[in-house]
Amino acid sequence: MHLASVTSRYPHSTSGQRPGPIDLDDAAIGAYEYTRSPLARRLTTVQALKALDSLEYQSCDHPSWPTSAAAQYLERLRRALICALPGYDEADWEIRA
Repeated sequence: MHLASVTSRYPHSTSGQRPGPIDLDDAAIGAYEYTRSPLARRLTTVQALKALDSLEYQSCDHPSWPTSAAAQYLERLRRALICALPGYDEADWEIRA
């Protein structure tokens, strides 16, 4: 999704000349598969929410983003993380005057 976002935002960029910290050849991009690093740390709920915002910001510039599987996954994960925030379960369901 990120390449689709970059090419949508920068339509005149070409493979190897995309904006960003590295010149990435589009042919080198394959399907991403997560593997847990032995150095991986457990994120706080707030840090995980911030990381989701960052990933969405980097991926949302193409027209099919809102209906993509990635966007739908991030939204489900965001809702789950919000429910995991301290005090969420104890908070009132509705606000009354």
